[in-house]
Amino acid sequence: QFVAQIMTDAQTSLIIYDSQGKLQSKITMPSIGSVSAMSGDPSDSEGFYTFSSFNRPATAYRYDFKTQVSTPFRTPKISFSPDDYVTKQVFVPSKDGIRVPIFISHKKGLKISSETPLLLYGYGGFNISSTPSFSVPNLVWMEMGGIYVLACIRGGGEYGQSWHDQGKLINKQNVFDDFIATAEFLIRENYTSSPKLAIRG
Repeated sequence: QFVAQIMTDAQTSLIIYDSQGKLQSKITMPSIGSVSAMSGDPSDSEGFYTFSSFNRPATAYRYDFKTQVSTPFRTPKISFSPDDYVTKQVFVPSKDGIRVPIFISHKKGLKISSETPLLLYGYGGFNISSTPSFSVPNLVWMEMGGIYVLACIRGGGEYGQSWHDQGKLINKQNVFDDFIATAEFLIRENYTSSPKLAIRG
């Protein structure tokens, strides 16, 4: 068998193929997030990978190839419950119509209005993919009632070389257009009236 790490719409997952390249199964992840490639010897009936998300610190999982079940192997000791937070993905049309994937995370049950504090972050450069990841400062921000939004703007590697090329050199304006479109979407959808912005590109 082969285990392939696949990125789809800025989310990563693990797919299992047989020796002839036929799809066999997809390893179920705990939620929206990012996963590292599986490690293990070819003769083993188990493998190990790491999963993380906005509300989940990097956790090592053991996958049993016989039962096709993942179980936590090593979990960081942090005094909070991942289930107290929610993350969803939406797609925002940019100025030229390109769909930009964004992730919106906040505490479950948060009453969202135009007055809700919101932090919007985007990178958009050097072919670096922005994917769901854990950050203690972002968790504290959400615990205090804020919304954290990650915009996967062009210039990164979320959709391969073309996505990167569309956000560099003479195409650099696309990076800022994507970010502005995301901010306008969040204001229009009443997530906030004045987001705090952080962009690198």
